[in-house]
Amino acid sequence: MYNLVADKVYVKPLQIDAMVRSLALYIKQSGRAFEQVVGIERGGLFISRPLAALLGLPHDSIMISCYTETGKRLAPVISGDYDTNLDTLIVDDLIDGGSTIKLLNKYYHQTPSDAVAVLFWNTTSDEPDFYVEEKPEQWLVWPWELDYEEGVE
Repeated sequence: MYNLVADKVYVKPLQIDAMVRSLALYIKQSGRAFEQVVGIERGGLFISRPLAALLGLPHDSIMISCYTETGKRLAPVISGDYDTNLDTLIVDDLIDGGSTIKLLNKYYHQTPSDAVAVLFWNTTSDEPDFYVEEKPEQWLVWPWELDYEEGVE
């Protein structure tokens, strides 16, 4: 399923595809209806675009960055916009500490009809509306990250 190297888990593209399909089925079976999917750049876009296609919904994106290449930012960078009057499914790759979703809620004033969907959820954070798996203890490395090639066989 994954490549485990030292203290990192390298998530494979085929696993991501299977997880996105599972997430789409879970959302459809929930009976909840959404009018748009909004992906959180960067990692969320790799999940939100195919998810929006599977759900037959329009797609938009926003960027919320709490980290630089060298560490945590003093103030987060938030950019992009979407129609907050529509029932929205917010999508990211994972919820780890939960700071990105908290910033999103504060800045975009989420409504009760909005929901959050991720592939992985760290159980020490607030639970999203939809998730596929609990996050393993190891650091997740995604195919779109620079050091991904180091852990691929």
